[in-house]
Amino acid sequence: MRTLGEKAYQEIRTWIYRNARQIDLVLWQYLFEDGCKESVLTALTFYQNDDGGFGNTLEADCWNPNSSPYTTLQAINILHIIDYHDMNHPILQGIIRFLGSGNTLMKMDGCSVFLQTMIIPMLPGGPMTAKLINLRVSESLWS
Repeated sequence: MRTLGEKAYQEIRTWIYRNARQIDLVLWQYLFEDGCKESVLTALTFYQNDDGGFGNTLEADCWNPNSSPYTTLQAINILHIIDYHDMNHPILQGIIRFLGSGNTLMKMDGCSVFLQTMIIPMLPGGPMTAKLINLRVSESLWS
């Protein structure tokens, strides 16, 4: 297996420290610099909404400020990366509350439909608009 040389590592590290979002920086620190789980949890809380779900660009390509199952999955993935499983922690309690609420589902002909609204920049530096992007029909989750 090839390994990363010290010079390349330092170049990547410098780029991360100059450009990364806080959540990405603390993940870098956790994975490569003996950072702590608590820093990751603290950064993650800024992406969690009052309903317990996640939005607010936790997934960098999804600018939806509202909670969505997809972005909440990103939070779960981060918790998995840091091997965090305390089911009594407020972050996890919020996730359970959000996913159990059914508020992101609409029943249609026996199927559950996830409604997601994403905010997309129309032009670089231009106005942003909310658009209904997608109705994804999945197998019924709440039979």
